[in-house]
Amino acid sequence: MKELFKERVNYNKLGGKEQEVYNFAKTAAVLVEYGFACSQITADKHGADMIAYHIDTATPYSIQLKGSRATLDRKYAGKNIWIAYTDRKTSELCLYNHDQAVEIFEKTKSGQCDTWKNKGWYSGMSMHKHFEEIITRLKLNE
Repeated sequence: MKELFKERVNYNKLGGKEQEVYNFAKTAAVLVEYGFACSQITADKHGADMIAYHIDTATPYSIQLKGSRATLDRKYAGKNIWIAYTDRKTSELCLYNHDQAVEIFEKTKSGQCDTWKNKGWYSGMSMHKHFEEIITRLKLNE
């Protein structure tokens, strides 16, 4: 078994479901340090990939996992979904409330683009700059 630990996995070479499992494990590893018990949702057609339950407040959070960029999508609207992604430049887990982010984003110039207005989604490496004030940033366990 020792030979399995010689090299870390290359995230970019993982398939879609493999990346989702990876993202869940990384996210759960960070959140457990703050008192969250996490469960992965395998039938996630309604938006959430995982539930994070805080052990002190008994508050459950529905979280949609993304790879390395902030994302907005109308299919998540009104579902009290949080988005989690990894900022690879800072090695931080980023979490934000989707509906709050949409509210802020729609007031920006980018929020008026065709992709958002006509297709109902928007994603980008620097999109988070529009709603940085609502993002919770936590250092990844490396």
